[in-house]
Amino acid sequence: MHLIIILTIAVSLSMDAFSLSLAYGTLGLTNKEVKKLSIIVGIYHFFMPLIGLSFGRLFLKLIPINPDLIVFIVLTFVGIEMIVESLKKEEINKKTSLLELLFFGLA
Repeated sequence: MHLIIILTIAVSLSMDAFSLSLAYGTLGLTNKEVKKLSIIVGIYHFFMPLIGLSFGRLFLKLIPINPDLIVFIVLTFVGIEMIVESLKKEEINKKTSLLELLFFGLA
């Protein structure tokens, strides 16, 4: 990979981790839960790009399609989902079980 691509991935993962750390502060988690969640998120941030790269290459071998089109479709759906979720009024619940922490870190 080119250095600029690696730096872009690093910056985007850092921004994601920062936004997640802001969410930690709003949940009122204990220090033990914060440490568990930080480890979970760190593991996800390490393995998810590797898994995505592998699946992306496999997908493009099976179905030859322009990657820009795939990125456009995915980001469009993510943007629509963010708009829909921002309009919903939901109460935030404190996440405490390990399974809930795993899903929160994955999200």
